[in-house]
Amino acid sequence: MKTDNLPLPKDGGFRKTGGRSKKFIEHPGACWNGLEWQGTMQNQLALSRYAMRLLGRGDPRHAKIWFVGLEDTTHLRNLSDLKRLGERSYITMNGCAGTHTSVYRIISKIVTALHDQTLDSAWRKYHDTELFSKESGVFLTNLYPLGKRIEAEWPENYRRWLRMTRKQYYRCLQQGMLPRFKYLREQHRRHKPHLTICCGKRHWKHFSACFALDGEKYEDVGRFRCYRRAKFVMTEFFRSTRMPDECIRHLVTWLNKEKLNPFTH
Repeated sequence: MKTDNLPLPKDGGFRKTGGRSKKFIEHPGACWNGLEWQGTMQNQLALSRYAMRLLGRGDPRHAKIWFVGLEDTTHLRNLSDLKRLGERSYITMNGCAGTHTSVYRIISKIVTALHDQTLDSAWRKYHDTELFSKESGVFLTNLYPLGKRIEAEWPENYRRWLRMTRKQYYRCLQQGMLPRFKYLREQHRRHKPHLTICCGKRHWKHFSACFALDGEKYEDVGRFRCYRRAKFVMTEFFRSTRMPDECIRHLVTWLNKEKLNPFTH
């Protein structure tokens, strides 16, 4: 596993407000709705560095296709992990053998199908030996920076470290108080992937806001929302019950028909 760094804003998303305290730079037009950030300054800085630094898995400089999920499934167990999060920008790997994450499995199936390989077996080799390597052509990032097992939970240590509820945490990100969305949008424009697939239907509006798609025309194709000109597709969450092989074949057929397959066009 290799970690690399991308440029980081020097202020980390904070500004001096007098004395020893610091606060988030409020995003233009963002509404605080009475939310007061009460975590320690050190924890705020650590979270801001993570939101503005760790982009994802794979090499964004060489990826033809970006996948955008909701959040990583790795739950941070101790405060030192939180404080180290700003030290890396992206993680390259030589496959994901031994992991059992449905997101990785479905990404592997989509990519091998785009390469016109069978879903029955080829995806397993790709998953175990290539996924998120520099040569894989794939990059995975997430809207929300802190990892947890499922979206609905809010670990007690996160609440204790940040002194925020789950709802406040998501609101900070969605309203731009913590500039994660701006960072993702800037990095996406910088690296210019040929195709971007966002997974998680309940958050389609947040993907749209993050990547400035609100003014773009789209078409709902079966269970997908497709932006032809922008080369974005929004899907259900990457779980086998929501993205079975039949849906993957439908998606790949549409991408080939519209000449949006990044590996052949």
